[in-house]
Amino acid sequence: MADETAADEARLARSQPTTRPIPTCTPAERRLGAMQRRAEQPPHPIVVRRRTHAAGAALAAQRSPSPLLLRQASARTWALLLLQTKLAGEVARHRQCAEELRHLAREQVAREVRIQNLEQQLAQAVAACRYDARRESREIALRVAPLLLGDKEPRPFQLDAACALFDGRHTFVLRKAGDGKSVCYQLAALMRPPTPKPAPPKLTLVVMPLVALAWEQADELNSRIPYLASDGLPRKLAHVLDGASQSLFAGAEDGPEPSREELIRSLSGQASLPRGSPEDHLLERLQETLPGGDAMSTVLFVSPEKLVRSRALHALLRIAYEEGWWRCVAIDEAHCVDEHGLEFRHDYRLLGALTAVFPELTYMLLTATASPVTVQSLCITLGIETDPVVVRGTTRREQTAYTCIVCEDGPQKLRSVTFAVEAAHRGGKSTMVYTNSRRGTERLAGSFREVCGLPEAAPDGEPCIIEAYHGAWAMGHGCGTDFPNEYG
Repeated sequence: MADETAADEARLARSQPTTRPIPTCTPAERRLGAMQRRAEQPPHPIVVRRRTHAAGAALAAQRSPSPLLLRQASARTWALLLLQTKLAGEVARHRQCAEELRHLAREQVAREVRIQNLEQQLAQAVAACRYDARRESREIALRVAPLLLGDKEPRPFQLDAACALFDGRHTFVLRKAGDGKSVCYQLAALMRPPTPKPAPPKLTLVVMPLVALAWEQADELNSRIPYLASDGLPRKLAHVLDGASQSLFAGAEDGPEPSREELIRSLSGQASLPRGSPEDHLLERLQETLPGGDAMSTVLFVSPEKLVRSRALHALLRIAYEEGWWRCVAIDEAHCVDEHGLEFRHDYRLLGALTAVFPELTYMLLTATASPVTVQSLCITLGIETDPVVVRGTTRREQTAYTCIVCEDGPQKLRSVTFAVEAAHRGGKSTMVYTNSRRGTERLAGSFREVCGLPEAAPDGEPCIIEAYHGAWAMGHGCGTDFPNEYG
């Protein structure tokens, strides 16, 4: 029993923590004791640790890689392969594009060479096929040319076309825009044969698609060639029939479009000439004489609708034909006969009725865009059976540039056009702007005045404003491209 009690006391003594007395020493003594304890410790087993790391690396090398590492490595490998494939494709496409560019450059050079060769062949053909005008006709044309051109001499194609028309040949003038095509019929309108008797009046009928173009040419003709009648009062050489507006010029008040049979009957004598009508005043002007006794030449600008629908004009044309006063019918922008006549201006297709009623009429057709097929089609439409004289030249206009501006909305389009016109105006270049409505014309005109400081612009169809506006822009013959460096 005593032994068990002693054992319990011994276990209890071991289980209770022993309390050590807290040494009372200074900080210096504590630092010294720490240094001694570190000195008594064995050296750090560096070699043992290195061997341990080497063994761990060998053991890690013997283990199989984890699936995550394999997936990551596989993904990187596939990414590299895809990148290499993509780069190879890009390189191949780059080489293909470079080869295509070289091919296009070679084709462009070859095309330019072909164009130059064709232009040379065309020039040779034009020189070889020039109209062999009579000496008398050429002398008459050269004599009246200063009245129209001043100090400039007429160009060879202008002389050929005017002389062919004067000799009674149907004439096609195929030249580029702004090349002076309108001078051809204007020169022929002034030519008179030398006769001892007073020359009879001569009427040149010019069919124009727009009243603005008609007013341009009429005003320029009247300013260049002032007429003084026998009474000493000035007379106009050129007239625009019902040119107060585009609608009147286009025959808005002359009734509906007639059929071909109705037009032939009207031209044949069923129509009468009302007293006091514009056509009646024109008849009086045709009968007036100049101080030398010769009758006046008259250039009358009409639209195809006016020519087809106006019965008063039919009566005037019949009287002029019966009296032998006709010079020719000139159709400016003759390609409109086919292009517009088949789509929305069907009156163009009825112009052939003039040939059916007045078989001795002579035509001059002027255009910058007509293929041989178009020329043949125009001959069929107008009833020209004999082979016409074709005065042909290049239709390329190197000084004209075409630019396409993509706009998202109306305001952006207005700003883009205004900035383009302003840039051209600062560079001293002329600019033509076409719109499809009167409102658009007014809006653009206001923008030009506000931003560019340009002169007063006006809508199409008002003669007094068109004179100021078009004169300021130096527009004249053809389609409004009569620049100072061009003939005509």
